[in-house]
Amino acid sequence: VKGHLHIYLTILAMKNNIVGYSTCIGMILAMFLKIVYIPMVAQYIIQRARSRSPNQPMGLQWHDNTKELQILLGLHGPENVHWAVNLMEISKGIGDPGIVVYATDMIELTDEIASTLVPGGEADAVTVTDRGVIQLRQQITKKLQEYTNENGV
Repeated sequence: VKGHLHIYLTILAMKNNIVGYSTCIGMILAMFLKIVYIPMVAQYIIQRARSRSPNQPMGLQWHDNTKELQILLGLHGPENVHWAVNLMEISKGIGDPGIVVYATDMIELTDEIASTLVPGGEADAVTVTDRGVIQLRQQITKKLQEYTNENGV
């Protein structure tokens, strides 16, 4: 990428007699000629990409705005509760904005944690008995509960 620094260094080299006047002009001209066609190439690439890919709506564009928007936040630890609280505060809005935010803990299933899983009553239900995971979940729950108690959510 050619820029102001390259032009400055080329002129500086000419002033210090490292390169001649004609070489300096040639280098600057070459820099400009390399820059000129880049926007046209970028525009061509963008047009080609747009024509090849169908314009599918994004997830929120599919949302029916007459219904409630439900957001699920996955928290990896108690340190993520602060940004989750910020998102929940933003989504409250004035009156009834039609947004509901659910929070859940996200625990990485390692071999060690997988060995502590106990089948639950339902077909897909399992209980994690790992002490570290239980403490992590309790910390997340405690922080979220403090937020809901303070803000009456």
